[in-house]
Formats: sequence, C-alpha cells, structure tokens
Amino acid sequence: MISILLLIIEQKKITRHDLIKSSLPEDELTGLPNRNYIKEAYGELGVFNTTRYKSLVVFDIDHFKVVNEAHNGDEIILGIVELAKKSINDCGIMFRYSGDEFVLFLEIGSKEAENRFKTILQEAKEKMDVTISVGLVDIDLSVSIKTNYYRAVQACYAVKESGGDGIEKR
Repeated sequence: MISILLLIIEQKKITRHDLIKSSLPEDELTGLPNRNYIKEAYGELGVFNTTRYKSLVVFDIDHFKVVNEAHNGDEIILGIVELAKKSINDCGIMFRYSGDEFVLFLEIGSKEAENRFKTILQEAKEKMDVTISVGLVDIDLSVSIKTNYYRAVQACYAVKESGGDGIEKR
C-alpha cells in the first residue's frame, strides 16, 4: 500500500515538473526563447512599441517529418539554428515557435534580411541536405505582433505550396 502511495506521489511530481517545464520561456533543445517568451514579453495582443525591429521572419524546415525519420531531427534543428545565428549575427532575436518553426524579429530591413536568408538556404542545402521555406515581412507598427506574424506565416506557406526552398517577401 505504501509503495503504491509513493508511486502516485512520484507520478504527480513528474506531471507537475512537466507542466512547469512546458511553460518555461526557453526552448529546452535550442536554448532559444520560445512562444511563451513572446507572450510574456509582449502580451497576447502585443504590439511593437519601438522602431528597433524592422522585419519579421518566419521559417521552417521543408518536409521535416521525412527529414526527422532519415536523419537525427534534433541535430538538423540545432544545425539550422547555428546557421541562422551566424548569419543574423546579433541583429535581432530568434524564437523557436514550435517544432521546426522559427520566428525572428530583426533590426535590419527586409532586403538585407532576404540576402542573409539566401545564404542560410544555400548553406542548409549544402551542409545538411535540407531545404527551408521563409516568409519575410516589413514590420507594420500600426498592427499587432500577431498580425505581423500571420503575414509572415502566409508568405512562408506560399513558399511551401510552390515546392519549398525559397523566400517570399510581403
């Protein structure tokens, strides 16, 4: 009876720990801020209250389920994050929004961001044999972060629908 009670208590600890872990503002694999960080920092309907950020990027790995089965998905994600960090080089902030989807708030204009992402796409293909779809928008300060995000997501999905491995700027 006592061992059953101890097992139940131990399971509750694990469950509580998992709940706490899933609500942390940092992604466990990459160490990047996650979508919870965005919500905490900017609020659910947050707006950009500074002109610091000029462009917003959403990107994800094309056909990630297939890539994950053929390769070590965690290694691919970490490799892509390193490519992006190297190319972005402290001119913004990158978030792991979900599985293989990333969001960036950049302090550079969309033209420069597009040029940097062309390099990331090329290196991802050459070094890791994966392709990436990228949606890129100039930040509109008159609308919410969520609206800016959805504009970039639409651009990203337009790339995916046309076969992936590209950048669409809106």
